[in-house]
Amino acid sequence: MLIGVNEVPVVDTTQEVTAQAVAARIMETAPLIMYFIRRNARKNKNSEASIARVRVLAFLQNCPDSSLTRLSESLGVTNATASTLVESLVQAGLVARKDDPAERRRILLRLTKTGQQQLETSRRLRVEEIVEVISNLSPSKLKQVEESLTLLKDSFNQSNSQYSSWSV
Repeated sequence: MLIGVNEVPVVDTTQEVTAQAVAARIMETAPLIMYFIRRNARKNKNSEASIARVRVLAFLQNCPDSSLTRLSESLGVTNATASTLVESLVQAGLVARKDDPAERRRILLRLTKTGQQQLETSRRLRVEEIVEVISNLSPSKLKQVEESLTLLKDSFNQSNSQYSSWSV
């Protein structure tokens, strides 16, 4: 069941919840959350971090010393697009390049201290914005959401670890 932004879903509590139903709910909820995050990131004039930049910084925090190819695969963009983005982050002092000692022609990427600080600032701002939205939930509902998100995070970390070292 897909719902519009202003529609309230009707939940049939008489039916058993299935993995299929939960997966469908994730697919309809994740874009709403990401839209909220992107909208607020663009609206915040004090933030220097676009969503694309934050994605690069977050990836490099979790996977330091990654190659450009690995980064582009994670972002789902071409090497040329990733290279342009990385170049702007290097120029801004947020990402550092270094030669791969194992393969002379390959460059490894990692966050600088400034990049780490900008990522933390961006995350803190997004958390504050999300708090405004969810603060009207009761403590028991907040606990439910937190427990559910922890289960999802653990499941996806386990699944992703089979393919790469990307996990959070």
